[in-house]
Amino acid sequence: MKLYYQKYFIIVCLTALIYFVVKTAVILKFIDHDYLVNVFEYAVFIFLLYYQFLFYKSYKKNIKKGISDLEYFLDNVAIISKADSEGKITYVNKKFEEVSGWKLEEVIGKDHNIVNSGVHPKEMWTEMYKQVIKDKSIWHGVCTNKRKDGEIYHVDTYIKGLFDDKEKFIGFMSIRQDLTNIINTTNELEKKNTYLEHAAKIIRHDMHSGINTYIPRGLSSLERRLKPEDIENLKIEAPLKMIKEGLKHTQKVYRGVYEFTVICL
Repeated sequence: MKLYYQKYFIIVCLTALIYFVVKTAVILKFIDHDYLVNVFEYAVFIFLLYYQFLFYKSYKKNIKKGISDLEYFLDNVAIISKADSEGKITYVNKKFEEVSGWKLEEVIGKDHNIVNSGVHPKEMWTEMYKQVIKDKSIWHGVCTNKRKDGEIYHVDTYIKGLFDDKEKFIGFMSIRQDLTNIINTTNELEKKNTYLEHAAKIIRHDMHSGINTYIPRGLSSLERRLKPEDIENLKIEAPLKMIKEGLKHTQKVYRGVYEFTVICL
């Protein structure tokens, strides 16, 4: 298409250049302004008018195709609906049908509340009406809706008011993106994270009790009960030393585990 416009521009420029040369020659009286010159000027005018018509026709066709492509794209990736000034549905696209479970013929003339889950407070919708009608701006929010079968779904929502030529409010237009899988996955991860955090607290508490309380106390109690000659006769000095070193190492590891779980969870 870009090549077409380049060709159009070149042809028009050449035609204009030829017309300029002929007209200059007439003005300088190199040639007479006779019947043939008049025919030439008329032909140039018709030629340029014809090319202007072709250009305009092509331009309109491209605009129409661009709008058609955009509508097709939106219809396949976004949930679109329209409602009148009273909130009665006048149009829903295929994506709306797919996500909500409602067919176009089922919702025409019905209130948009058919997908209202009741989760959101009335104040949120009051603010939405204010923005799109009074402020004439676009309202944006994440909404929790209800399918025809009662299942919940989540949508990233943009709502715009529609106005006629006299700026009279005539309805709404909504564009939504389905976030159900993302939000459900996020909620599941949050639940798992809560469980892991609770489990980490229990593990930290139990490890602390064993490593920093019971084992050190037990080792101290054992040493108090053993006499120096018992340690020598039983040859347990080396094992006791290994137990103490092992305890120190375990306590060091525990501090690392504690700090890691606190940061991550």
